[in-house]
Amino acid sequence: MKMQKIVLLGCILISGCNSFAQPSAPNTLTDKEKKADWKLLFDGKTLSGWHSFKSDKIGPAWKIGE
Repeated sequence: MKMQKIVLLGCILISGCNSFAQPSAPNTLTDKEKKADWKLLFDGKTLSGWHSFKSDKIGPAWKIGE
């Protein structure tokens, strides 16, 4: 019984810690990532900058969707 209480308390603490994390907007960089000169691979809207292997353009099968 005591072990069950400890496990339950641990689960509650772990799930509570997760609620303090601030979610970032999808497909954005944090300030820390920007300072480290990170670049997004996909702008979320277009296939600009993408290409097929050993080609200058993308194939007809490439599409943007949800």
